[in-house]
Amino acid sequence: AAHEAEIDQILSDSDGAVVRLRSEIKALKEAHAAALESMTATHEYEMQQLRADLEARSTELSQFHQEEIEKLTQSGKAASVASTLDFQKKSMDNLNVQHKKEIQAMVTRHEADMEQLRKDLEAKSIRDTKAKVEEVTKSMAAKHKADMDMIAAQHREQMQSLVQSELNRLHKDHLQELEEARAEKMRLQRKAERATRELNKPDSTMSESQKLEMVLDSFEGVYDQTVIGKLKEDVKAREAELNNKIAQSTQQIYTLQLKLDTNKDAEKKLKFELNALTQWKKNAEDELKSMRQRTKDQSNEVVTLNKTIQNMNQEISQLEGQLDRVTKESDANKKEISELTQWKQTAEMERVELEKELKAKDVQIGDLQYSLDEANI
Repeated sequence: AAHEAEIDQILSDSDGAVVRLRSEIKALKEAHAAALESMTATHEYEMQQLRADLEARSTELSQFHQEEIEKLTQSGKAASVASTLDFQKKSMDNLNVQHKKEIQAMVTRHEADMEQLRKDLEAKSIRDTKAKVEEVTKSMAAKHKADMDMIAAQHREQMQSLVQSELNRLHKDHLQELEEARAEKMRLQRKAERATRELNKPDSTMSESQKLEMVLDSFEGVYDQTVIGKLKEDVKAREAELNNKIAQSTQQIYTLQLKLDTNKDAEKKLKFELNALTQWKKNAEDELKSMRQRTKDQSNEVVTLNKTIQNMNQEISQLEGQLDRVTKESDANKKEISELTQWKQTAEMERVELEKELKAKDVQIGDLQYSLDEANI
């Protein structure tokens, strides 16, 4: 995250430089537009001056021709004695035609001069604009190149420092994790050895349930399916974490490889760091394989314990089945005894009824015998 934040900061600084260059380009464009507007205003002013000069010259020519006409008119008046009115009118027409031709020629020359002046001004404006644009472009390109070189140097230095600090942090974290893993391994190994010694004692007075409880206690507490499930989840999480770190290390190796291609000055240093990361990745993979093997061994032990528990559960189930059969037989015997008791009560009642009928018949027989005796007498 810190690496990404610093990269974002560098990119934002680069964006700031680009924005600054764009603002300078915009300012130069605005200055160029202002210069063009100033040149256009100057051109308009010069055109107005030329128009004013042309109008002044046209006015002067008109006054000159008017004076010439007045002179000719006066000369015509002076020679009116020798000339006729028709000759005077013809002379005036000729002078008027000549005056119009001269004015038209002056207008044509003036338009040609104005057109040439406009072309010269446009050519001069284009040349000045191109020269100004080329000068500004060269200046901006040189400044942009210097800024980009400075930014690239700063970025390279920051990236090298950031990569080194990140590698140091990863190496430190890896050493700490390895130390914690070794301590955890030794602790579990001591608990397993202690449980094994207790189980292998020939004079042990522990029952099977107590032995099973001790074995399960070596798996961090009393055995429960949730505990084993949590252990498996922890192992999977650790495996996923190691895989993630391996993927991150692979990505960092790829990034460092790209940096090796673009930064020749730091090639030796980055190769050393690349080898260190590769070794770390290999160690992490070995640790992952070892952890998977330990997990497999623990799973085998758990499977053995599960089989023992299953056998016990089967024996308990068999005993429960026998108990159910005995209970059912007892219930059947009780039912038969109840039925026999009911039958005995019914038979007793029938016996009483029969005795009553027999007594009634004995009475009837006695009555008949008495009647028979009476008849014989």
